[in-house]
Amino acid sequence: MTVAFRKAYTAYAYGFVFGANSTGEPIAANKSWPPNGALNTVPQVLFLPGGVSIRSSKDPLGGIGVSGAPGGDNDEACAVTALTKFKTHIE
Repeated sequence: MTVAFRKAYTAYAYGFVFGANSTGEPIAANKSWPPNGALNTVPQVLFLPGGVSIRSSKDPLGGIGVSGAPGGDNDEACAVTALTKFKTHIE
């Protein structure tokens, strides 16, 4: 639960700032995220796939974090599926 929470927190807190919808997007694009490694020392921050930003239009509302699937890409796919299912309730 701690890892999932940290992924959700990171997607919410930093996704909007870095222009990403998920914690896995910059990794998949072979970008260094965060550009300054010091952000990795912030409590509760975890830059691994599996966190997805929840937004209404473009405003950040929260994050979904998933952990426990075999691989961060599977964690992120689960989070995206959950967001897709409930997206109509937050628009």
